[in-house]
Amino acid sequence: MTGLMTGSYRCRVVTRDDPPALRAEPFWRMQDEGLATTVFYDVAAPAIVHWHAVTGPDVAWLVRIETEAGDLVAVAWLTGFTGRCALTHFCVFRAGQPDAVRIGLAFVRWAFDTGHFDSLAGITPATYRHALRYITALGFTVQGRLPGACRLVNRANAAHPGGRCVPGIISVITPHDLTQEETA
Repeated sequence: MTGLMTGSYRCRVVTRDDPPALRAEPFWRMQDEGLATTVFYDVAAPAIVHWHAVTGPDVAWLVRIETEAGDLVAVAWLTGFTGRCALTHFCVFRAGQPDAVRIGLAFVRWAFDTGHFDSLAGITPATYRHALRYITALGFTVQGRLPGACRLVNRANAAHPGGRCVPGIISVITPHDLTQEETA
């Protein structure tokens, strides 16, 4: 399951046997690139403890997406496993953003190629238009809205001291949603 190549990107699951720095590196990269507060929209000051809580080996598959040369260009993690479905989370780092769709497709294909999933799901804050465009480009289909599902703590104000709650957009992708060109 680890180290499978898809196109020009390799998806590698970080296991409990890997050095702790391998699991921590994506978080520190998010922090350095100013992406952590976007990814952790429900945490006022994201810290490594939050990262470990959502990506630990007992709760998630943490997947590093790397170039053939081993450069980390994105990270994804799968949580909330139910049957043959999991919630999917992505973060494409700045260097990978020009190729974000190909990187995301490499991950989605890899996830389905593991044989463990019939579908992948996501819940995206409705106000994250960039993320909604991204998941649509990957082939995710919007299934509905969950009112108040996403608490954006960095949007706190006098009326909403704990942050503003916005709808969450539920999306799903199946292997069938990938086009023939994408699966080739």
